[in-house]
Amino acid sequence: MYGYYTNRLNEYRKAAIYARVSTEHEEQLSALENQKDWYKPILEQHPEWDIVEMYVDEGVTGTSAKKRKNFLRMIADAERGKFDLILTREVSRFARNTVDTLQYTRSLKAKGVEG
Repeated sequence: MYGYYTNRLNEYRKAAIYARVSTEHEEQLSALENQKDWYKPILEQHPEWDIVEMYVDEGVTGTSAKKRKNFLRMIADAERGKFDLILTREVSRFARNTVDTLQYTRSLKAKGVEG
């Protein structure tokens, strides 16, 4: 889930990107643009990855998944098989709560979704 590690680097993958900023302050919104820009060189190196959607939560904390509407939508889409790889810049963007991180990571892995 974190970064772009996967066992199947050179295979065709349906991928999703998740980004989050915790406040709507201007500096945080520019951090969101930085997160989006971070993916560009990675995606150029992996033309076999088809980005099906980018999920973004703005102005919400990462401590509780329940407050992150687009995160929950991404999890539901993953469970429906919309994609099989999630890219996120760092662990704290995915979740700051260790229990949530483990719960969602295990659940997604059981559904065949990697990170």
